[in-house]
Amino acid sequence: MKKLFFVFTIIGLVSFGCTKIDTIIPTVKTVDAIEGSFIAQYNDISIAKDYSPPTINWAELCLLRRDGSLVDGSEFIKGSVAWNWWHTGSGRNCVGGPASQLVYPNMLLPDEDLRVFYKVQNWNAEDIYFGLVDFNPETVQFPLSIKAYRLGDYLGINADALFKLPGSGNITITVSYSLAPLNLNVTRAKPWNPASTFGFNDIFYDGAVTDNHVYSLTSAGGMSTVYNGFTGKVMGDVYISVVEAASSSTSANLYIVKVDKSNFGKAGKGTELVLTTTKVGWYDSATIGVNDKDITVETIEVPIN
Repeated sequence: MKKLFFVFTIIGLVSFGCTKIDTIIPTVKTVDAIEGSFIAQYNDISIAKDYSPPTINWAELCLLRRDGSLVDGSEFIKGSVAWNWWHTGSGRNCVGGPASQLVYPNMLLPDEDLRVFYKVQNWNAEDIYFGLVDFNPETVQFPLSIKAYRLGDYLGINADALFKLPGSGNITITVSYSLAPLNLNVTRAKPWNPASTFGFNDIFYDGAVTDNHVYSLTSAGGMSTVYNGFTGKVMGDVYISVVEAASSSTSANLYIVKVDKSNFGKAGKGTELVLTTTKVGWYDSATIGVNDKDITVETIEVPIN
């Protein structure tokens, strides 16, 4: 079974100068500020022919403390350059803009353990890519890369071999599948660990699946998209039903094929199914089978200038 690797990456690069802004006062608990800027850029990727990437619209970057709270400049001495920057409208958190080009200039970052969230949305305001990086400005080497990974799943089916047989005008094919809902809150709550790289395995889907998702097709058309969504992951057995209506030469028939659950729910992978048969027409009694077909989305890291 050929697996779909959603290593669709968006990279935000962070470059910092190491200029200290605040002067430490021994009797005041504070942190230094590091002057820097975030620059994010989106670009095209090369893809397998049967899969098209989602259309992006909006991107957002959020800077958080280690405890998960948004950075707001309260770490700095009141009246200092950094404190004024955060409290006079310049300091914005989170920062968003068009996904095609996103710039965060001259941010004054607290010298402490930090986490950066980076997410991308489509025109329906759905989160479709997400990534995070844990770091401390004093201990990492800049520029710092932020990769956002495709959320959700992809499932396709090709039934042309069945629809091209004589008598196929009487058949309908349905695909029944279940989804495990995406839990982005749990994903965001990943324990802070600068030594751990965020990836597909860190995207969390709830164990409880939602059933009764059904896709139907009645004619040939190449690879058909059964599911290409961002809010769930295909889990459990997938059932393919071929319903043959009664005709003047045949009685009504039902063929059901189960694709085992072990083929689904894998991190960063989706599936295309190709139906095959040894039948020469819808008037004989040969069986129907299903083969799994791999598809691969090429991985490209987009350089940020």
